[in-house]
Amino acid sequence: MGKIFTYSPREVLIDIGGYIITGWDNISIERSAESFVVVRGIRGKHTRVKNPDTSCTITIPLLQTSMTNDVLSKILQLDEQYGSSRIDITLKDKSGTSVFSSSEAYIMGYPAISYTGDFTYRTWKIFCQTTSSYTVGGNAQVKNIFSGLLDAASGAFDAASGVVDKASNAVTNLFN
Repeated sequence: MGKIFTYSPREVLIDIGGYIITGWDNISIERSAESFVVVRGIRGKHTRVKNPDTSCTITIPLLQTSMTNDVLSKILQLDEQYGSSRIDITLKDKSGTSVFSSSEAYIMGYPAISYTGDFTYRTWKIFCQTTSSYTVGGNAQVKNIFSGLLDAASGAFDAASGVVDKASNAVTNLFN
């Protein structure tokens, strides 16, 4: 059966401490370091060492009109005032299998702002000291929309066939 690849930006959710971010144009997540470090040997034999650093930076440009700017500004303001920086963040692509999360994140600073004759973006950067989930997945749907209907119809047919078999056996037993 063929695969259908579907991506829906509406299905990508970013949750920061229970608040779902809206008004974003694009989101990027970039690890601070590679997962493995290559150690080169003098005789052409190399080895790799697992890097324990899972930190990353999330970059989120928001429309200047997005209320999320107010939420992130308030979080940063409280962090500057009280040092209460740690926030939980989760990104999930519900139309696929990508998921990212961290419980040790903080906003790096206020974005640069500009005012023009057109709308602009406020680009926020969130640093995650560690990541608890970092899955880069795809968006393939193996079944098509009709396969569920066919499975249901097949199940109904099997059930009806079973009832007919039982009734036929009962009638046969009456005459034996």
